[in-house]
Amino acid sequence: MIDQSAELKVIVHAPNWVGDHIMAFPFYAILRQALPNAKLFLMGRSWISSIIPDGFFSKITILDKKKLVSADRESLRAEGFDVAFTLSPSFRSAQLLRSLKAKQVIGYKSDNRSLLLKPKAIIQKIGKINTDIHRSQSYVELINKTFNSNYLASNISLNEVQSDSVEKFYLDLFDPKKSKHFWIICPGSVAPSKIYPSEYLIEIINETLTLNPELSFALVGTEIESAYAKEILAQITDPSRVFDLTTKTSLAELRDLMNHAAGVIANDSGVAHLSALSSAPLISFIGMARERETIMLNARQIVLNKNLACSPCMSKECSRKDAPIECLTLIKPAEVIAAMRQLDKQLSKN
Repeated sequence: MIDQSAELKVIVHAPNWVGDHIMAFPFYAILRQALPNAKLFLMGRSWISSIIPDGFFSKITILDKKKLVSADRESLRAEGFDVAFTLSPSFRSAQLLRSLKAKQVIGYKSDNRSLLLKPKAIIQKIGKINTDIHRSQSYVELINKTFNSNYLASNISLNEVQSDSVEKFYLDLFDPKKSKHFWIICPGSVAPSKIYPSEYLIEIINETLTLNPELSFALVGTEIESAYAKEILAQITDPSRVFDLTTKTSLAELRDLMNHAAGVIANDSGVAHLSALSSAPLISFIGMARERETIMLNARQIVLNKNLACSPCMSKECSRKDAPIECLTLIKPAEVIAAMRQLDKQLSKN
C-alpha cells in the first residue's frame, strides 16, 4: 500500500483529445488532493501545455508525434516514478509509461494492454472503462481503485482549477473588449455525424443579427472548421458583424475569448468542452454520442438532444440513408434561437 502522505513522484499521461483532457480536470484536482505532498508530472500532445490547471504539475513533457524523445525518456526514467496513470486508452500510452520503469502503471484494460499495467491486483479491480458513468468520473475511479478512496468528480468546480489566463487575443479582425455583444460559434467537428447543418447556422446568425443591431458572431476552430466558416460567411446578410477567427487562436486564447462572449454554440467537440473552463454558457448538440458519458462540464448549458431510436450510434459517419443525421436536422434553428434567448438576457429583451 502506497503512503499517500509521502513525497511521491507521479506522472500522468493526458488524454489525446481536447475534450477528454478537459473532462480530466477533476482527475487532476483530485489527484492533487489525494497526494498532497507528491511531485506531479504531466505528459501529452503539444496543445496540453496551453490549457492546464494552475500550479498542479512540476513539469510538462510534450510528446513529439505521440512519441517521447530519447532525452526526455532518460530524464523522466531518472525520476523514479512511484505511480504512472494513463488517461489515454491506447496501447502506446501504457507502453510509454512502462518504459519509464514506474513502480505502478495504472489505467483501464483496453487495447490489449493488460500486461503493461501493474500491479495486477489493482488492474483487476479497475477492469474495463464504465461507459454508464461520466468520463470525468471514470478517470477519477482510477484514483479511487488505486487508493481505496471514494472521490467524486462532480464535487470539483472547474472554476477552481482554471488554467492561466493569457489575454492575448487582440486580433486585427476582432477585439472582444470593443465588441458590445457577441456569440462564439464552432461550426465543425472531427466526426461528420456530429456536425450541425451549416444552413441552420446561417439562418440562426441572420435572424439574430436582425433582432439585435449590436450583436456579432465569432467563428472559431481549427482547419477543420475553416471551410465551414467560409461557407457560412458567404451567405450572411451582414458579414461585417461575423468574424472568421478559425485557425487564429490557441486553446488558451480561445478560452479567454469565451470569457468575453455572451455564449458559445458548438457541436460535440473540444471547443464545446473548452467552454467549461470559461464564464460563457453553452448550447451544444448531441446525437451520435452517449450524453451520460461525455456531456460537457459547463455549469450553464443547454444540450439539444432528440434522443432518437438510432441514438447514440457512436459512429463517425451516419449510416441512415432515409434521413441522414436526423438527430441533428430535427433540431431546428428556432429551437437554438430560443435557447440563446434563455441564456442571454440581452437577446431575451428583443
